[in-house]
Amino acid sequence: MGGFRWLSWVRTRSHATIFSFCSALLVLIQAVMALLEAPVSWRLIAAALVFAVFCGSELDKWHTRSIEQREAEQQEQHAREAAESAWKGAAEDCLRIWPAPPVRDVDPYKHLGVARSLLAGSFTQAGELVPPYVERDIDQWARERLQSSGAVLLIGTPASGVTRSAYQLTLTAPVSSVALIPTGPHGLATALGELDVLSRLPAGARPLLWLGGIDSFTPELTSTMLRRCRERPGMRIVATISSTEYEVWEAESRVLAEEFGEPLLLKRVPSAEELKRAEAAYPGVDFSEGIATAFTVAAELLKQLRTGDGTCPYERAGDDCALAREVVDIAISWASTDIGRPIPINQLSVLAQQRLGGPKIGAKHLKRALKWAVSPVAGSASLLVRETDSKGGETVTARTDIVDIRRAESGGPDDAVWVAALDAAASVDDRVAIGRIGFRAHIDGNVRIASQTWSMVTALDDPAVASLWRAVAFSHGRHEPAGEVPLLERLLELTEAAFSPNTVQLV
Repeated sequence: MGGFRWLSWVRTRSHATIFSFCSALLVLIQAVMALLEAPVSWRLIAAALVFAVFCGSELDKWHTRSIEQREAEQQEQHAREAAESAWKGAAEDCLRIWPAPPVRDVDPYKHLGVARSLLAGSFTQAGELVPPYVERDIDQWARERLQSSGAVLLIGTPASGVTRSAYQLTLTAPVSSVALIPTGPHGLATALGELDVLSRLPAGARPLLWLGGIDSFTPELTSTMLRRCRERPGMRIVATISSTEYEVWEAESRVLAEEFGEPLLLKRVPSAEELKRAEAAYPGVDFSEGIATAFTVAAELLKQLRTGDGTCPYERAGDDCALAREVVDIAISWASTDIGRPIPINQLSVLAQQRLGGPKIGAKHLKRALKWAVSPVAGSASLLVRETDSKGGETVTARTDIVDIRRAESGGPDDAVWVAALDAAASVDDRVAIGRIGFRAHIDGNVRIASQTWSMVTALDDPAVASLWRAVAFSHGRHEPAGEVPLLERLLELTEAAFSPNTVQLV
């Protein structure tokens, strides 16, 4: 038996086996030496050698086991480190910052989406991260709600500054609060579920969950998930949503919305007291279009829209251009139908003619009105953007933030714009756009246009059916059978057209 094979054999045997083997070997050697009448000293030497072999084998086994144990411990340590590294990487993917920082260390611009403003930034005091905050009328209620119930939902009209107000609200949380800022709906669900980040927070830390634009976190964010968060001692939840999205979100996520209690509304136009505080904090700044709006290009665009074009040569002296106003209003209304396409200038001209009536609009007058609407007033910002489509046709698109502001503060498009948008979507067979228009008309309460839209849906596999089902869910969530039943009847008609009457009756 070779040396390596001998060691392998010894290492795989128990202490008792090796002891028995060495004992038998010693007896055999002593018997042989007795037959040979070997001196006692030789017999002792032989016994010592056998004992040395036994001790050596045990020492080798102990050494081998030590090495194996050390290697196993190292492997376990590496596995733990790899698992921890993978967990940390997953946490960093799910949360904007990990480890969770103290709330007061969060950068509101980088991590929360607070908009920067050069004008507001010029008022920032030395050592401060953000410019002065103008206290809003709802702030006291928001602080009390956060302290008493642990969760606050702020609804902000477009350009109201709701994100900045929500950030200021987080600063009123206890000093030990740490911020959990999910990267998105999947990140939120994974962080709170699979990763269980709440269990990894330092002892004594009070988590504050930031849900800016809470509508973007559903359906992954459930009422059960939110309830479990609120049950954690010291937990705070601050959420925001645009007023233009709240109605739909609340209908589709009613149980989740109820977890926040009554939401608080932040308006764009300031109250008299808010205006005083704003003027004191920012002397010389014009807040006529709103506190947050004053620090954006939207303020200049709204002023342009309010004052109009007073130098139009096609209007009487002293009057602003009615056509210019209609051009912008129609483009905004067109975008408000959710068609998702720019409006062709030819279509714009037809709609403007319908509104103004009278003599036919001259090409030069229309050109002048469009020039006023697309002219930049603040940097590169303009009310409308003129483009050329793939077929060479001239189109215009209304600026998104102005569309959002007008949508939140007006009664919605008139029927002529709705019908024109529907016809435009149908002419290019954009079924998804038709569905969007129908859903928007439904939630705006325009029953006639919504019904006309759903009549254009002719099959269950029509992509617009998804919007039809969403409209059903909207009315169902708001407990409005008058809005829900006609939609279900239309779906039944489509089902009857797709299947035999017997199959429909069975369903």
